[in-house]
Amino acid sequence: MPARTRVATVRELLVGGALIGATLVGAPLLRSRYNRWGATDDEVARPLPGDELVERPKLGYTRAVTIDAPPEEVWSWLVQFGQDRGGFYSYDALENLVGCDIHSTDRVLQTHQHLVPGEVIRSGGRDRFPCWVVMEVDPPHSLVLQGAGTPADVVVPEIVHGEPPGGYVASTWQWHLEPVDGGGRTRLLVRQRCTYGHGQAVLWHLVEPLNFVMERRMLLGLRERAEAGRRPVQGTGRHELVRVATTAPSSHNTQPWRFVIGDDQVLVGADRTRRLPVNDPDDRELIISCGAAAFTFEVAARHAGLVPIVERLPDGEKPDLLYRLSLSGGAVSDTGSDIETLYRAVHARRTTRGGFTDDQPAPELLEKLAGIVAGHGAWLELVDERRRAPVAALIAEGDRTQFADPRWRHELASWLCARRADDGLAVPSLVVPVARGVVRHLDLGRSAARRDHHLAVAAPVLAVLGTTEDRVRDRLVAGEALQHVLLASAAHGVHAGYLNQPCQVPELRPRLREVLDRPGHPQVVLRLGRPTNPPAPAPRRPVEAVVDLVGT
Repeated sequence: MPARTRVATVRELLVGGALIGATLVGAPLLRSRYNRWGATDDEVARPLPGDELVERPKLGYTRAVTIDAPPEEVWSWLVQFGQDRGGFYSYDALENLVGCDIHSTDRVLQTHQHLVPGEVIRSGGRDRFPCWVVMEVDPPHSLVLQGAGTPADVVVPEIVHGEPPGGYVASTWQWHLEPVDGGGRTRLLVRQRCTYGHGQAVLWHLVEPLNFVMERRMLLGLRERAEAGRRPVQGTGRHELVRVATTAPSSHNTQPWRFVIGDDQVLVGADRTRRLPVNDPDDRELIISCGAAAFTFEVAARHAGLVPIVERLPDGEKPDLLYRLSLSGGAVSDTGSDIETLYRAVHARRTTRGGFTDDQPAPELLEKLAGIVAGHGAWLELVDERRRAPVAALIAEGDRTQFADPRWRHELASWLCARRADDGLAVPSLVVPVARGVVRHLDLGRSAARRDHHLAVAAPVLAVLGTTEDRVRDRLVAGEALQHVLLASAAHGVHAGYLNQPCQVPELRPRLREVLDRPGHPQVVLRLGRPTNPPAPAPRRPVEAVVDLVGT
């Protein structure tokens, strides 16, 4: 365990233990206070969704906290809590002393954003810990849970009208979100109602103060996380903006960018030491990747409350300098729902090389994506059924052409890396030497062509993103538009895989344009859908490896 992690764990144990001790000692005097911590008289008295599940509680409380973030953003943190989900944002070290195995995340997890009634939320990592069953979900307004025994023996909750039998416990855990200050802030209420049979009173009066200590920390932890991304970023915070920017996609995961952080600006440049001279001889895809990174930086900056002024700077004298992103002036961005949605999608976005389910993206989403690309000054062509077979044939021909070139195979093999590496195409560590040898020495073009032809034909959506011209500036625009499309799609659970062979092989690119029957220059061929097996995030280099610091 790293030293900083050990210190944080010890601090959690000391602080949490001290609070529990003090609360237990003063429980009789403090009970009325900790059972309504943060809540007003009106909030304590008002009915909330879920009250009807336990009509006459023997124990209960209502607590509240105000959060400097809109309900939609707070909901993203609330809906993902649970032992095998996002954790509980409380004193993990204390909970883990009794084997709960809880690890609270500091990120919104897209895989845990959709609860449905009947779903089970675990409170601990073993079957002896109780769990909760989801009774009501109304995003971003209310979440109602009811206690349901242990995961090994879930009891279907029911409404408790009167005195329960001895040994029986019925409880609710009700969360309610209300917009305040025009929706820019949130009032978060939590309520628990509990009744029990004969012989349970002493136990529950002992549990009550412990619950307060842990739940108070949970409310504060949730607030800290929801508010963290909304504070203006200064100083070293720009490193965090760069870190977010480096999540952009790149060919072979080369991450071919550099960032220069000055006093009031950030410069984005091409790192041509990471170019692919065979796969991308004119650095077209390298430039597209830098455009995608710059757009991601802009999203992160706006999410942090800044208004970056974006200047594209490609010229003959400094060909590696591509963008100036000015952050001076102290302006505050209107962090509207679009920016919030894009920012949340940054870490959810995945590149997939596998298949998609049969689910078709909504027509409204596809129409939106075409409008997004047009707004950047580029175009997005959705390949219809009539043209899909010819485009798939070009993709397969591109595979055969590339694998037939030993130089291309050697270049691809050099970017096959162990999963612990921070760049390249990840393969299991034990097979890296074998995989590199196979790719270098065997022409796998026929099998690759069959696979990619099938992926193109079977994809729910096959699309080509292009530009009117093909200058460096146009390729930057293509990268910005591409990343915007990827994030907007990921926000709806739709991800992309690339089939760029017709754009990479010089003689195939004009033929692709002919098949599409439209003027302009194809830049990226991609398929869109919902992955059958969502991949893990690709590795990224540490921020220190891509940043230079200068005074300006």
